[in-house]
Amino acid sequence: MRNEFLTLSQCVHEIPEISYYSLRKLIMQGKLPVERACGKPNGKILVRKSDLLAYFEIDE
Repeated sequence: MRNEFLTLSQCVHEIPEISYYSLRKLIMQGKLPVERACGKPNGKILVRKSDLLAYFEIDE
């Protein structure tokens, strides 16, 4: 299975019940792991789709 990464906007489209700001809060609290694009500290925030769906207990 390939790792699919989503931007925060794509995450909100994937799970419309959560707002962009609530998603950011989960990330800041360490409840949802993220990676940065290109490994840079100020790179775009990316969320692994499988982690997002697992957190919200949604089957793929």
